[in-house]
Amino acid sequence: MAALRPVVRASLVALVLAACGGEPPDQSTQPASGTGAAPGSAVEFTTSTGPGDFAPQIAPAVGVERPAVDQGPSAFPRAAIGRLRIDLAGGASRELGYGFLTRRQGRTVMATARHLAGPPGGLPIELDLSRYESTVARASLTLPGGAVQLGSPSCAALDHWSSDVLLLDAPGAAADASITPAAAMPRAGDAVLMLLGPTLSPIGGTVAEVYDDSFFEIEFASTAPSLPLGNVAGLPVLDASGAALGVISEVRPLAGGRPGIAAQALAPFMAAPERLDGRAERTLDDYAEQASISVDGELLAVASVTFGRLRVVERSTGESFAPLASLDTGRRLSISSFTDDGYTLLAAGRDRAELYEIRSGIPLAVIEDLRGSPRDLSVGPHRAVLATNDETVLIDLEAFVVLGRGPAATAVALAETGVVIVGREDGAVQALAVAPADWLGPTLLESSGQPVGDIALDGELVAIGRGSEVIVLRRNTDGVTPLQRIPTGDGTVNALRFTPGGKQLLVGTGQLLEDDAGDLVAADCYVRVFDTATWRELARSHDHWSPVIAILRVASERWLSVCTDGECFEWNVAGL
Repeated sequence: MAALRPVVRASLVALVLAACGGEPPDQSTQPASGTGAAPGSAVEFTTSTGPGDFAPQIAPAVGVERPAVDQGPSAFPRAAIGRLRIDLAGGASRELGYGFLTRRQGRTVMATARHLAGPPGGLPIELDLSRYESTVARASLTLPGGAVQLGSPSCAALDHWSSDVLLLDAPGAAADASITPAAAMPRAGDAVLMLLGPTLSPIGGTVAEVYDDSFFEIEFASTAPSLPLGNVAGLPVLDASGAALGVISEVRPLAGGRPGIAAQALAPFMAAPERLDGRAERTLDDYAEQASISVDGELLAVASVTFGRLRVVERSTGESFAPLASLDTGRRLSISSFTDDGYTLLAAGRDRAELYEIRSGIPLAVIEDLRGSPRDLSVGPHRAVLATNDETVLIDLEAFVVLGRGPAATAVALAETGVVIVGREDGAVQALAVAPADWLGPTLLESSGQPVGDIALDGELVAIGRGSEVIVLRRNTDGVTPLQRIPTGDGTVNALRFTPGGKQLLVGTGQLLEDDAGDLVAADCYVRVFDTATWRELARSHDHWSPVIAILRVASERWLSVCTDGECFEWNVAGL
């Protein structure tokens, strides 16, 4: 985990300003003009001929040896930087933090920090935009030439829980009034330009250190800035050519107590996948570890092995489905799946499996000689395979009897051919042909020490979620052919689904990790969509506040994700 966490705190800003010898922000400070650079700066700044523009020019400081730097063809437009106005969903409005216009994949977007702060005495002093869709009603950027209304988030967040860059579409902004994004990552020793203080005065600096999660620290070129800094979140960091290298998070002390700036690089966000189109359905009052959806998409079954709970709800209301309400009273069932015929629900708990008619809630059959607590369940047209911590059983759904038993598993999938794909606690995966006496079949994947989280099938394709990666194989008569490995950052793979026809693979990820303060934080909780022809990531959801544990098909192009906190989102993959 990174040592940098981008949370702006007014007390820290005041502390650093005091250390720098700066004064509190003075809104009456007059704009700087002409040529200005702090003594000893490695960067000189001259006012360009364009109105309100600055053209950064890199020049070596006295006694500092630096290689020649490409000056770049253009200056950045000062008119692209403005104050951010947020209208909160609760009704309050606030102008806080900064933003600037830039370009991403051919369209104009606004870049800012996800953690913003307002002046003391206002409400709120701090605002976390990590959950932008549920927090903000409207947002606009107040520029010298007027306000620009902002749209939806432009891309998915970076693969790290502490990412502090937010990109919003700016459809009404002029394409030429934007700052070109830098294609490269910052490097230690690079000279940079920042525009700080209420009047956005130019201050030079040097990249002191770059971290794995794309955060970087900047030390001022002089010992102390000669102007008040104030709140700087959302302002750009520019490279030698005037391109936007990153977004400022906060003023912070560097090693040894030296004043500096924390920022995050823009390049990873510019290369990030598109934002997955979705809508919040509701948050259920359930802790979810497994979920299934009825064939008609009207009912959702949410289960928890930890609490021994199973509840069936109506998607339209979120209320318990009355005919099956009794399933939540006995605390004996903790996993379920609607059958393909649309008439029955298979539910299992410790040492038992039960079959219910959906519309009446009448119990139809029971198996009482199972062993262990359920781990996973896969249902086909005529059979189901249930994995527990003691065994794996194949069940005939028509006679509702056990056809065969095998070793314990953490994930199972039932192929159309009747072959059972089994993932184990040690990470090994096998394809088993079930016979009454024994389960025999080849090993598809050797053990790794990490348990298998989920398995998805599409014809001969096998997608395996193991730890923080997806492994895709192709089964054939000679064994298996490895096709692709997809790393998923800090998020473990909990859910996998192929779209009909196998053109796309949906991946649900996330886990809870301990941060530097000892608190549990949700890490990389996404729904991600991959093209199975190229394995390029087509789109990614916003970062959820808890792990994604299920991805369920609602219709041909629509899917429902369920998180451990009961949050449900419906996603549209049409057009990807």
